[in-house]
Amino acid sequence: PTSGEILVNGVVPYKNRTRNAENIGVVFGQRSQLWWSLPLIESFKLLKEIYMIPTADYERMLELYRELADIEQLLHKPVRQMSLGQRTLSDILAAFLHNPKIVFLDEPTIGLDVSMKAKIRELIKGLNKEKNTTVILTTHDMGDVDALCQRIIIIDHGSMIYDNDIEHLKHYFGSYRTLKLNLVGTGWQEIVVDESKTDVMSVISEYQKKGGVKDIQLEDISTEEVIKKIYEGAA
Repeated sequence: PTSGEILVNGVVPYKNRTRNAENIGVVFGQRSQLWWSLPLIESFKLLKEIYMIPTADYERMLELYRELADIEQLLHKPVRQMSLGQRTLSDILAAFLHNPKIVFLDEPTIGLDVSMKAKIRELIKGLNKEKNTTVILTTHDMGDVDALCQRIIIIDHGSMIYDNDIEHLKHYFGSYRTLKLNLVGTGWQEIVVDESKTDVMSVISEYQKKGGVKDIQLEDISTEEVIKKIYEGAA
């Protein structure tokens, strides 16, 4: 379009910057809203004043955080002494503190170990459930997608090529399976098979004739493979 107007929650963002900021929370990689040398609780107190959060609401949020993330020890720890995972978790808590309607999370689990990823995902799910907050997540980690997302938007070179819920995504490719074969001499190989077009047993038989198959595993196609197929179809 060459003209028009964009509203976010009924507000024109650049005309009503304060009202717009009250409705959103953000976590963007290296751009933390926590004060580096202060304990986490002091950052929360500053954010309470900035967003003019009523004391009763603020205390309820802290209590919720204690229930969901067991943050008592973190509250009194300077941000500069935290691990990457602890800082990410703290930034997410800060983004939800003023009870925004929408929270934007940019790659929230990037660089984290498996244990911390699981903790972050559970925290996001818990906050979404308790506060009914819309969470918009950008990620390349399909574990995040499987654990958190109900609706998926896939963008390819600036164009939207998919917008629907995750169950529709899996149903659309329901005939696809991932066939894993442990081949004699070469080891494991993965093959994506469309059972509506190809018989799995014929594929196994073909590889058996070529050199032998020691082991076979047949699994539902992963979300990562489904999205890969969508990108291939858009190419």
